[in-house]
Amino acid sequence: MRPHHTIYSLVLAVFLFASCKKFVQIPPSPLQIAGSDVFADDQSATSALTDIFLNMSASGSGFSSINMTRLGGMYTDEMTYTRPQAAFQQFEAGHLSNDNSSVAGTWQEIYTYIYQANSVIERLAGNKAVSPAVNRTLTAEALFVRAYCYFYLANLYGDVPLVLTTDYIRNQKLPRTPVATVNAQIVSDLKASIGGLGPDGGAGHRVLPSDWAARSLLARAYLYDGDFPNGFLYADSVIRSGLFPLASSLANVFLAGSPEAIWQLAPYSDAIADTWEGYSFAPTRATVIPQYVLNNYLMNAFEPGDKRKTTWTGVNTVSGAAYYYPYKYRSRQHTGTESHMVFRSAELYLIRAECAAQTQNTAGCIQDLNLLRSRAGLAPLADTTDAGFCLQAVMQERRVELFAENGHRFFDLVRTKTADAVLGPEKTNWTTDSKRWPVPLAELKTNPALVQNQGY
Repeated sequence: MRPHHTIYSLVLAVFLFASCKKFVQIPPSPLQIAGSDVFADDQSATSALTDIFLNMSASGSGFSSINMTRLGGMYTDEMTYTRPQAAFQQFEAGHLSNDNSSVAGTWQEIYTYIYQANSVIERLAGNKAVSPAVNRTLTAEALFVRAYCYFYLANLYGDVPLVLTTDYIRNQKLPRTPVATVNAQIVSDLKASIGGLGPDGGAGHRVLPSDWAARSLLARAYLYDGDFPNGFLYADSVIRSGLFPLASSLANVFLAGSPEAIWQLAPYSDAIADTWEGYSFAPTRATVIPQYVLNNYLMNAFEPGDKRKTTWTGVNTVSGAAYYYPYKYRSRQHTGTESHMVFRSAELYLIRAECAAQTQNTAGCIQDLNLLRSRAGLAPLADTTDAGFCLQAVMQERRVELFAENGHRFFDLVRTKTADAVLGPEKTNWTTDSKRWPVPLAELKTNPALVQNQGY
């Protein structure tokens, strides 16, 4: 076992057996420590990546596990926030100000992770103090983190500065790079990471990105870019590995170590709950209005008898009114039973199905969709040669399978060019420019080379 995985084995041991106690004490990130001995050995180098992954599971207004879910949900037709919060109200209205705190926090934190990943890559290059095996794995993980971050940046903001070094003076003057170039860098980084990440994702609980996670993100990136043959190829490779079978029960999908988990995030240090989704979405008691309520647009999208509606949503009835809420994560405490899901095989089946339909393989599309429908207790779709019908069926299954997960609904509406038609009638302030978030005002003031997105 490499030192890298030894550290994560200790992390997992605490996670699984120390309920309601500190998850793990992470020392200050080596990226914040001055001096030439920052990566003086395997352990000091490894803690830099550990720090990034644990921070990704933290709560807050930045690029955290819950934030993409709740912001994406409020910005589309999934959920509303029932407490007074000005920044969130802009998401529900469908148009954002350039000084929105959540927009700024997301941008800033993603670039923080990118800076850290770049620092790891640079410091490991030619580093003889770190063993070759650990060096290779950590470099691959840093490349994966960079690709993952740029995927979200490009799909939220459009053209963004492509920062590939830690040269602060140069970076603060970079203009926005075209999305196509950013996407090419994402693919390049992911392909370079495959072979170095390893096959297991960390001590059997998949809290580290593996080669399969990189293949999953590649499949998603190719789908979004309209390269359907490659999207099919990479999704198919993950499914055919046989390592990620669909969980037989919907209730088990989001558990720590779920059979269909490709990559999950372990809780942050001092976590008070397994996931911030569980802590924030599940109400404190049955007599209160939940903080986040699933709206009728989503609830009416479920077919009669769909077990995903009954298993993955909860309901509180207050003063005679029913308030549905996301219930994929159920624990409001630190029990060690759940972990935030980043990639799972159900999404790969949906990617493969969509790419199949786009390449006239309608039989393959229907077969994949019926696997998910069967688990949800729904009747199978009949075979067809109508690719248009298949694509509509894919979008329906994505909507009810991936709701309240990592912003999928927003990205699906934008990439399929249906956002205006769907959200225009639903949002009071939606415009055709709302499909991109604004570049934060503070960034425009700091970097004169940046230009604002149209409409802001």
